[in-house]
Amino acid sequence: MKKVKISIKQYEYTCSDGCCYEQGDYIFVNGERIGDVPAHSVENALQVVLSHLGYDVEVEGLDEHNEVIWTM
Repeated sequence: MKKVKISIKQYEYTCSDGCCYEQGDYIFVNGERIGDVPAHSVENALQVVLSHLGYDVEVEGLDEHNEVIWTM
């Protein structure tokens, strides 16, 4: 089985005049930074990592009845 190391590093940014604020996560695979995703965005992180590894990825969200409510 091939081992893949996925690392997530949180970031925060506030512009110099304080009018804007961003937070999110840097995503690394085997030590290589492959993308940035908004904070608490598991679906984006999955898509970034799996696409980087060469997979054609479709991520979908389900409601309480297992009905698809969004895809990406």
